[in-house]
Formats: sequence, structure tokens, C-alpha cells
Amino acid sequence: MTKDHANETAAQVHEDDLRRRAADDLKAARTLAEAGRRAPLLGGEIYVIWGLAVAAALLVQWAIVVRLLDLSPWAIPVSWFALTGAAALVSSRFRAARLTHPGAAGVGNTVSGAVWRAAGQFLGVFAVTLFAAGLASPFDADASGGERGRWIAAGFAMFTPASFGVYAIAMEASAAAAQAPWLRNFSRLSFAAMAATVVTAGTPIQHLIAAAGVITSLVLPGVLMMRRAQGKSDD
Repeated sequence: MTKDHANETAAQVHEDDLRRRAADDLKAARTLAEAGRRAPLLGGEIYVIWGLAVAAALLVQWAIVVRLLDLSPWAIPVSWFALTGAAALVSSRFRAARLTHPGAAGVGNTVSGAVWRAAGQFLGVFAVTLFAAGLASPFDADASGGERGRWIAAGFAMFTPASFGVYAIAMEASAAAAQAPWLRNFSRLSFAAMAATVVTAGTPIQHLIAAAGVITSLVLPGVLMMRRAQGKSDD
């Protein structure tokens, strides 16, 4: 009887030990997950690079449309592909370096990276598809070139507000995943830019508004993210 009691006691002690270890492991996992969520968002350099490239392309497009630059309308897609291609090349170097940064594997940065990757793929496919359709139905800067050409031109005009909508959604998702409520302000700015570029769609002023919107909704948060990643805060 004593032996059985000793065995039961040992089994109970072992079971309690397993439960305690499981609780400790769960607590450690929660701590790591919380640390990952609260790790500063990385990739601010990528925001800045892409924001400047897109803003520059929009300004070139505006200058060509209003005849400030005496260039063929085909200079517009050329400038877009050149500037975004350069941005992709430069940002890829920062993206690789970001993976080695502490906190890169955290929930916030993982979700933010996935959302922005999907956003970039959507916008890239959208733009390339429009360009391919434009090759089949040539149009020029004043949206002439027949009914189909006007539809393609309208598609390009609506690509800009669609882009701001995508920025806003990606910002909101990043803010929630990384517990960075300050980023929601830039999501709202992106929605405002989306509305403004819808109202001005098909006019030269749309390109100027879009350039300003990109600076405020991509470049500015990118700079703030860089500061926070370096341990600086603007709170």
C-alpha cells in the first residue's frame, strides 16, 4: 500500500511538473508573440524609395500632359517603367538587409510584409495589363484614339485612386498587426487622396494631387518608420 501510494505521489508530481512546464512554455510563447507585435515596423526605406519614384513619375506625367515637356506621350510609360524598375532594384537591397534586423520575424513585420507584397503584386499586374491593352488600342495624352482608347485612358486615370485605396488598406493592416495606431493616420490620408484623385480623374491636376498624396502617405510614414526603427520617437 505504501509502495502504491509512493507511485501515485511520484506520478502526481510528474504530472504537476509537466503542467508547470507547459504553462511556462505558453507564457514564453505569449511573451515572444507580444514582443514581435510590438517590435517597430521595418522597411521605412522601402516606403521612401517607392514613394519618391512614384511621385517623380507622376510629376513627369503631368509635365508631359500639360506640354511643359515636349515629349511623346509614350515617354509616360517609359518614365514609369524606368523609375519603378530602379525603385525595385534599390529597394531589393534594403529588403534583404531588413530580414536580418531584430524583430523582422515578429508578427507585425511578417503581416505587414505579406500585405504590402500582395499590394505591390496587385498594382503591378493592374498596371502591366493596362499597358498591354493600351498597346493594342493606342491613345495619346488627351485620351483620344477612339472609344476603346478612351476606355483604356479612363482605366489609367482610375488606377491612381485604386492605388491609394490599396495603400490605405495595407497601412491599416500593418497598423493593426504591429499595434502601431499612429500609422492609421496615414491610412486616412491615403483614403483622402483616393477621393481627391477620383474627383480630378482625367485632368492634369490629378497627377499633381497624386504626387502630393504619395509624399504624405508613403514617404512621410516611411521616414517616421526609419526613425522608430532607430529607437527615435516622435510621440
